[in-house]
Amino acid sequence: MSNNTKKFKPGDRVRVHALEWLEDNAKKKPREYHIGDSYFVSYMLRYCGKVVTIAKAAEDYYSIDADGEKWVWQDWMFEDEPVKEEAEDKLLNIAAILKDAPAGLPLYSLAHGDVEFKEVTKCGGIAVRVIGKGGYTYDSYGRVSPDVGECLLFPSSEQRDWTVFTLPEPAPEIPAVTLNAGTHVMVYTENGWRLAHADGRGGTIEGFTHTGRVTPLEEFDFNKLQK
Repeated sequence: MSNNTKKFKPGDRVRVHALEWLEDNAKKKPREYHIGDSYFVSYMLRYCGKVVTIAKAAEDYYSIDADGEKWVWQDWMFEDEPVKEEAEDKLLNIAAILKDAPAGLPLYSLAHGDVEFKEVTKCGGIAVRVIGKGGYTYDSYGRVSPDVGECLLFPSSEQRDWTVFTLPEPAPEIPAVTLNAGTHVMVYTENGWRLAHADGRGGTIEGFTHTGRVTPLEEFDFNKLQK
């Protein structure tokens, strides 16, 4: 675990590699990754993609402030260069860009991978759904918390320039469907299209609120299921 030439010094702000980088570059064991004889253990995964401060640069390891200097960190666990943080007045307000975005818009996070936009909160945060894990809220500038690091939230893994991003054209409004009890329909939910039937109780379909994303079975284009 020798590391005689230190890349970083105490006080440097550095970004921990994203989980995607670990998957591609480190060897994986159950609940941990390693390169050589140094290990990126499961507890460290919470810091993936985040900016932390080097608290100590010993001869053969680093300590960081975020974990209370508990774990042993190595050069390979961080991106190559220290983070250059900008004043808040120079940051791009991503919440303003996304304020009219539709819920479910795919985005990409260096910390969480693929996410879906939920809403801009009353406090100006950007709420997203982390695929398979639940929710998370970034600040207005796409950071994990105010005054910490750089933007981690982008339009996609390939497109990381918000200045050229445009919202997708809104889907045409679908007229409400009048449903009779027992009518079979296709209902669009967060899990995709589902076959359901109207139960005749005020437009409620097997527990889903009737919002117009409902198509009578005989009118449904089954090619949608191939996408």
